[in-house]
Amino acid sequence: MKRQIKEVEFFDRLNKRLRKYAQAIPVRGDGTMIMHMLQKAGLLVSHIKNDNIKFKTLGPGVWGYGVNACCDGTEEYANTDVLKIEKIGELNKHVKYNLLWLIIFKIDGDMFKYHLYCMDTVKGVFNSNIDRSIPLQDLKSVSLRKRASSYILDLEFVSLAKPFSFELDSMYSPADMASDYKEVFEEILIKQKSTDTESEPKQKLEAANANYTPQITAQNVTIHNAPVTNNNTITDSVINTGEMSNSTISKSRTSIESNKKIKRWEILKKWWWSFVIPIVIGLFLLYCEKENWIDWFK
Repeated sequence: MKRQIKEVEFFDRLNKRLRKYAQAIPVRGDGTMIMHMLQKAGLLVSHIKNDNIKFKTLGPGVWGYGVNACCDGTEEYANTDVLKIEKIGELNKHVKYNLLWLIIFKIDGDMFKYHLYCMDTVKGVFNSNIDRSIPLQDLKSVSLRKRASSYILDLEFVSLAKPFSFELDSMYSPADMASDYKEVFEEILIKQKSTDTESEPKQKLEAANANYTPQITAQNVTIHNAPVTNNNTITDSVINTGEMSNSTISKSRTSIESNKKIKRWEILKKWWWSFVIPIVIGLFLLYCEKENWIDWFK
């Protein structure tokens, strides 16, 4: 990312924003409330630092954050920006404008991870939904919205009912931050499309192999009276791909046996004399011996 901030810089920005609430909410001159909120701001920053140590969200890699308006893909949350709260001339602003929503995200391998915080800047307490993950392969589109002076980044995931969105920090060049974040996710989409294009031929080949059925044909099988249609298909006889019926195999065996018998008969007709003459000579000699003709020949 072009303008990736450092961990120390992020916590400095967060601390300044929380301390800004201590200037925007209390009634002018209420020093006690101001000191109380400044103290709570330090506690809130410490809690988030501890989460960072535990889950290693910040540091090497691509990460970022958003404030005020945000959506986790299910619910939408929003609070008035502190720069606007400072200009509101109302009493008891600590009741209506005390909350700050914060999202911290990181691209971790093939996952989009995030922490969601809702901080009470007056009481110094917070609710959180931390260490959540969304597969980056579910990313469908990225877009940028501008609402008045605010910039909001929308990430559409196929696995979420609503776009995952967050508002950029209005105190630190939100337009530049929005452009950098948008570029990062657009690059992810380009890589995904490139990977899908490369894997498509392989997937088609695997699908073709999965659906392929070898054809088994029987030799010496003659099919008679099978007229052929204009589409070159046999109408009177059907041979199933990949298998043969028992009747087809039986016909094949019968045809083979018939051919063998015909060949034996042709051999016998051609060479019958070679079998008959020795038999006749043998019978003649036996007869001569019986009639004592042998002595006469001698």
